[in-house]
Amino acid sequence: MAARVLIAGYYGFDNAGDEAIAESLVYALRHLRPDLDITILSAQPARTRAALDVNAVDRFSPTVAAAIWNTDTVIFGGGTLLQDVTSFRSLSYYLAILALAEASRRKVVVYANGLGPIRSPLGRFLVSRLLRRATAVSLRDRDSLEEAKRLGITEARLTSDPVFLLPPADEPESEALRQREKWTGLQGPVVGVSVRPWGENSLLVSRLAQALDRLASEGWQVVFVPMQHPRDVELSRQVQATMQRPSFLMAGRYRPRQLLTLCGHLDLMIGLRLHALVFAVSQGVPVVGISYDPKVDSFLREVGCPRAGTAASLDAEVLYECCQRTVADPLLRELLRTQAENYRKTAWTTARSTLAML
Repeated sequence: MAARVLIAGYYGFDNAGDEAIAESLVYALRHLRPDLDITILSAQPARTRAALDVNAVDRFSPTVAAAIWNTDTVIFGGGTLLQDVTSFRSLSYYLAILALAEASRRKVVVYANGLGPIRSPLGRFLVSRLLRRATAVSLRDRDSLEEAKRLGITEARLTSDPVFLLPPADEPESEALRQREKWTGLQGPVVGVSVRPWGENSLLVSRLAQALDRLASEGWQVVFVPMQHPRDVELSRQVQATMQRPSFLMAGRYRPRQLLTLCGHLDLMIGLRLHALVFAVSQGVPVVGISYDPKVDSFLREVGCPRAGTAASLDAEVLYECCQRTVADPLLRELLRTQAENYRKTAWTTARSTLAML
């Protein structure tokens, strides 16, 4: 009988970063063990089933408990799931999954997660208690590893984001994607821009538009890359409408592997979304980050790329200067390619060690 795994995460919400995590996990686990029986908890189980050729269960359904009972291992799959900045309700959901899995005596593998911030005393107590009982805990950045130590989770180990496992599309598909987006005719370097709503957006919109206009005046082609529909599309259009110079909004809605491929054709990525930055770095493309969460700061430190400010206090001049310094570094692209390859090796090691536990 094939080993059975249940993957839990923030899946089925049309967020390209989280969907990329799911696609990466399925790709890696099936590559290493083709007969693996995989089930994913999803907000859109039919879509997840069709996209990834897996079993899928509605993450809000009472049948989640049965799905946990009918598996061998629960994989807590990537993303910053255990945090209460979004809401304590979100944290409670994932704690309930962990508690159900452990009560059912199933193996629990916390796989390449971010951890924190967890501000509530109750949340910190429950996360500490449940993760110390997990079969294995791997975390995707050093800040998360330090948070784990503060919570008494001493067996956690450092890994890299599973998205580094995802290969780009082949050359014919890559060219077809570029033609579909009309990138083949763009003159000059291309800067991708990934935004997301965060609080009151008027300052972010105006300052970002100013910096992008300045880049456009120097020959840059500005392309907005929505990572979550429709939220990112709406904000991208607000920035476009505020700009004085023309820009482009990516027309298609793509699977993560296709989006990753398109990001590989950029010359620079400006991103609020963590996985816009991860997609770019995985393809050796320099990035400039705008922070809204500690996970963005942590990733930028890891890859040695600049943080231009925060979503709440962005300065157009600082962002422009960060872009100029980043693209002027003649060694950065090669350094990022080397770093991405090291991340890939680490991610494969984590996938192999996870399968060895089944």
